[in-house]
Amino acid sequence: MSSPVTGRVVAVTGGSRGIGFAIARAFVQRGAHVAIGAVREDRLHTAAGELGLSCYCSVNVSDPESFRAFLARVTRELGPVDVLVNNAGIMPVGSLLDEDDAMTKRAVEIDAFGMMVGTKQALELMIPRGRGHIVNICSTMGEVALPGMATYNASKAAAITFSDAARLEYRDSGVRISTVLPGAVNTELVAGLDGTVSLPVPGTSLRIPLVKPVEATEVARAVVDTVTRDVARARVYVPRLAGVLLAGQRLLPRRAAESLNLRMGGKNALNTDHEERRGYHDRISRDTR
Repeated sequence: MSSPVTGRVVAVTGGSRGIGFAIARAFVQRGAHVAIGAVREDRLHTAAGELGLSCYCSVNVSDPESFRAFLARVTRELGPVDVLVNNAGIMPVGSLLDEDDAMTKRAVEIDAFGMMVGTKQALELMIPRGRGHIVNICSTMGEVALPGMATYNASKAAAITFSDAARLEYRDSGVRISTVLPGAVNTELVAGLDGTVSLPVPGTSLRIPLVKPVEATEVARAVVDTVTRDVARARVYVPRLAGVLLAGQRLLPRRAAESLNLRMGGKNALNTDHEERRGYHDRISRDTR
């Protein structure tokens, strides 16, 4: 049985690992023509082989010419892009003053500017055709402010508001823009972190878990579901409960909301297992030079 995405051309950035790989695989399984882009060519080649893809390309999303070359190659080899998933991102965590300026700059370039570049270029290609769908993978961390995640919070907040504004500006163009906001996802991004949102039990050392880290496949299912809906969803939270909790916090006074965030695990990023996280940190430091 065919799927609503069968035969459609889907381009995924950051598609060689983690959430991006899961998204690419989900579209492949539903009969889409998929292309992936990522920085490291060795990992990109391996991922493309695992997915059975013929179209893949090294791309630096923060370089407009590199992004344009990626989309041009996809169009040339597979056809006009029907769906662009802006997924590439990095997540530095830890004390702000321990984060070097190069990492701060690169995180903003990839997590925010790169998504802006991709969205603009995809709109240029899709608007003349009167159709298309841009899915921007952001994060629930863009809706909260947590110690140890200042740069990531800021870059994802920028990505979310940009995505919302672009969706409103081009709502009559035939091009749909959706923002997907995962909480903690079991990928290397959360290595060394406790991504569980929980509430302490007063008078005890016990905590009641509310939201646990999800699997990348859950995010992928949410993306495919969003693309195949007749009416696009503007914001998609994974899991949905994360969206409910954030909506509830927005009703609270600022101090109360901040206190609740901290009680529910908001200081976890400052209690990182740096040894466990070293591999990821070294990789993003190396890949972003």
